[in-house]
Order: sequence, then C-alpha cells, then structure tokens
Amino acid sequence: MKGRLAKFLRRLRLENDEYLKDMASKTGVSISFLSAVENETKKMTDSLIEKIIENYHLTKEQEEELRIASMEANKETTIYLDKLNKSQTELTYRFARRIENIDDDTLSKIKKSLEEIFNKIWPEARNNLSLR
Repeated sequence: MKGRLAKFLRRLRLENDEYLKDMASKTGVSISFLSAVENETKKMTDSLIEKIIENYHLTKEQEEELRIASMEANKETTIYLDKLNKSQTELTYRFARRIENIDDDTLSKIKKSLEEIFNKIWPEARNNLSLR
C-alpha cells in the first residue's frame, strides 16, 4: 500500500485533472524524481513542498497534511535552530534527546497537552494545528 505522501500527491493531481508529468513541470522537477518521491525512494525537498503549496494554492490544512506526509516519508525532519531563541533551542534539544525513551502513554499525554496549548494560543487555527 502506498504511503500518505503518495496518496496526497495523487489526490492533488486528480483534483486538478493532471498527470505526473504535469505536476513535475509545474514544480520544476523531473518526472522520475517526482515518481521516486511518491515511491519514497527519494526524499521530498523543502523547495518541492513550497512549489506544490504555491502552484496548487493549498489551504493551511492541506499544507499541514503535505508537510506531515513528507516528514513521515522522509523518516526525518529538519529544525532550523538559528530561527529559534535560546529557550526554544533548549527545549528542542531536551525533547529530541529523550523522545526514543518515552512510552506511548506518556507521548499521548504530551500530545494532548500540546494540542490544548496550541488551541488556546491560536484558537482561529484549531483545525490546522493538530498533531497527527
């Protein structure tokens, strides 16, 4: 079964009545590269994500879905620490060093707490900030 990223990209193409070659052309990548991204043999780049968002006028919800699907497919994510303040950087390091040792029950509680915090901070974006 195809992954979340492949499903998202195919659905986006179908909604726009396009083929793989059309999306490749719109985003400035080769057909073979885009196919490899869908099949998770190549990693989706930040540049490709931005081009898809721009060219397909994605909603905030679609943008979030694409970013999450890309992270899942890539099996990694990049956090640019130079854009964070000292407290944010420290929290990022602490969490990253310990996440592998956190059990599912505790992760579920952390996720719920973060969603509650996000919903209080950004109530207008309630549906766009879910932690999937």
